[in-house]
Amino acid sequence: MLVTGGRGESARGKMRRCRMSGKNIVLCSDGTGNTAIKARGTNVFKLYEAIDIQGHKYDQSLTPQVAFYDDGVGTSSLAPVKLIGGAFGYGFRKNVKDLYTELIHVYEPGDHIFLFGFSRGAYTVRALSGLIQYCGILDLKKVDHEVLTNRVNECWTAFRREAFQRVTETERRKNQPLSDMAKQDRARREACGAIIHDEYVPDGAVTIDFVGVWDTVGAVGMPFEELRALFNWIYPMRFSELTPSSRITRACHALSIDDDRRTFYPELWNEKGIPAAQVDQVWFAGVHSNVGGGYVKHSMSLVALDWMMAEAERCGLRFIKADREYVHTHQDVHDELYDARAGLGVYYRWEPRDLVKLCHAHNIVCPKVHISVFERIANGTGRYAPINLPHHYEVVRTNDERSWPSDQTLWAIERQVPHGAHSVAGPPKNESLLEGMAGTVRSGKMSYYTFVAASIPAVGWWHALPPFPQVAEAIAQWCSYPNLIIGAIYACVGLLVWGWSKRVDGRMESAAQNYWQRRREALRTIFSDSQIQRGSEPAHEAA
Repeated sequence: MLVTGGRGESARGKMRRCRMSGKNIVLCSDGTGNTAIKARGTNVFKLYEAIDIQGHKYDQSLTPQVAFYDDGVGTSSLAPVKLIGGAFGYGFRKNVKDLYTELIHVYEPGDHIFLFGFSRGAYTVRALSGLIQYCGILDLKKVDHEVLTNRVNECWTAFRREAFQRVTETERRKNQPLSDMAKQDRARREACGAIIHDEYVPDGAVTIDFVGVWDTVGAVGMPFEELRALFNWIYPMRFSELTPSSRITRACHALSIDDDRRTFYPELWNEKGIPAAQVDQVWFAGVHSNVGGGYVKHSMSLVALDWMMAEAERCGLRFIKADREYVHTHQDVHDELYDARAGLGVYYRWEPRDLVKLCHAHNIVCPKVHISVFERIANGTGRYAPINLPHHYEVVRTNDERSWPSDQTLWAIERQVPHGAHSVAGPPKNESLLEGMAGTVRSGKMSYYTFVAASIPAVGWWHALPPFPQVAEAIAQWCSYPNLIIGAIYACVGLLVWGWSKRVDGRMESAAQNYWQRRREALRTIFSDSQIQRGSEPAHEAA
């Protein structure tokens, strides 16, 4: 839902409005269970708060800006609704339609649209971008306010049927001439009552200037893949097309390297046939919320936020200078890397992210890894040594006026991997360390299945014991047959599974440490030389 409160928002939700033409419209959607007041806020909320909505009032040369924030699915105050929202994506379509409705109220031809989202909020804004492309933006001059809600529902139903169930845009292009597709698209948008403007919105096709997302995950977030597949079969909520629309000028995706929950496997954009300048999908150190934000110790997530803000600035979005500077100066890749499977999170299916398979599946020829990943590796922070980095990648930096380090430094880092983007070595035996440890990964999955299979009856048996006040009776039953035997069996199974999982973790960590230890000193030298080089630059060049 669009939340209320703070900084002069109207009762309709957290929004800032302006009726001047040529404004920037920013729509933000947060992840599951995230609200504006959780911990220190996600990157989506931080970005939303940092948008400069007042500057144009004092400087007429500045572009007016208006922003909306939606706190995502699974944020209801009612526990059952919150649980359903988190597991089944309940509220997903409502969030898309709410943001779309707000866009209808403020959009005018010539405006610029920016979309931001994290986790399932990223899935939400990607669905929103598809809805905009499919139906256009409804024209309030053609659609009465009284029937607007019904018309939005009709648009969503038509889009969902196309996006989640039927033929993809790529298949349509194969089977139809572009001229016929354009005519069909225009006719469909006109039937919806969309804005048609010969200069800014030809055929009702709206250009989206920027889509920025952190670690996109699907609308349905069940801990078991089979349940998610079953639900998607009953009520499809997964895109049939992952290729970004040609009407999106710039698309940026910040991705987590270290999250090992199968449920949180990211939904990447398919880069087949996409211009290199249109899409950037960059991998960052940390688990899901280390990249998208939300933890109390949040400096690690600011690295990905700084990169995203820099990319959005290059597309014309403006931030409050103090907030922008805060993000830049407080980012720290050496901050705490959290355990995403702590507590009850242990029941999420374990599976390290296979970057090679993910990139191959989405036609990404050369994965992009942010330079901060290698800063953490070089420093040895928390014994950081990712096992799933591909042997072939490109190192990228944050592109702003203070861009660091130089291209030569990036290339030097790539050469530390035997088969990096600028290496002359032959093809590797395996495309990543993780690929070479497939047997160990299978063993880890088996230990997870054993843990789940053993823990469920163990919990039932534990609850069948007498309540806490009857401690004496409970102890007596523990010492009697057969409870003593049952308890001993569960204790042995628990120790076995614990030792099994520790052995898997140890083998994987040992392989990763051995690999990166041989390169850590060289990385430190590269970063040290880069700092010396930067310090020797003239002041106006280093600034």
